Amino acid sequence: MNREIYNIVRAKITTDDLQAFETQAQKMKAAAKEESGTLIYDFFINRDTKDVLIIEKYQDDEAFMAHMKRFVTEEYIPKLLTMQEIVSIEMPGLVTKGIEDFFTAGGWKYKDFRVNIS
Repeated sequence: MNREIYNIVRAKITTDDLQAFETQAQKMKAAAKEESGTLIYDFFINRDTKDVLIIEKYQDDEAFMAHMKRFVTEEYIPKLLTMQEIVSIEMPGLVTKGIEDFFTAGGWKYKDFRVNIS
C-alpha cells in the first residue's frame, strides 16, 4: 500500500503586501526542505489574481503530521493565515484518523480523494 501523503491547498492572498506574503512563503518552503519526510513543498502564486496553489507530498502520515505540528507551533501557518484565505484543501490518497482529527481540531475542511487509479 502506498503510504505517501499528498496535500493540495488553494488559497487567495488577502494582503496588499504581496512581497510580505512571498517572503513568508519562501521561509516556509526553506523550512520544509529541512524535513526528511517532506518530499515536495512548492508554492505557486498568480500575482494578478492573488491565487495561490501549494503542492505538498510527504513520505507517510507521520511525516505529514510532524510537518503540520511544527508549522503550526513555529508560527509559519498562523502568520500565513493572516495574509491569505484558504479556498480548498484536497487530500489525494491515504487520510488517516490522525490526519482527520488534526484537520477537525483546526477547523479545516478538506476534500478526500482516497481512490488511486493506476
